[in-house]
Amino acid sequence: MIGTNRAPGLERKFASESWPNFPAQLWSKAREEARDLIKRDIDLEIIGTDIDHDGIRAARHHSQQAGIANQIHFQQQDFSELASRK
Repeated sequence: MIGTNRAPGLERKFASESWPNFPAQLWSKAREEARDLIKRDIDLEIIGTDIDHDGIRAARHHSQQAGIANQIHFQQQDFSELASRK
């Protein structure tokens, strides 16, 4: 989400949205501004690893919930076995 400048919580509701002294239009405007700032045509190369299968499964689930699953490659692997191409 940092790599695409995507605001955390962009798709969730906040308790303050129901406060009577905080106009709904401000929430709409803030969300619109946040969506406009997302970098959509950026090519990220993110790899997520964990030795635990359940950890990978949870990470995949949460990346889908966040709408960024297609930007991350997950693999079950011990961190000590991680290598870089560079």
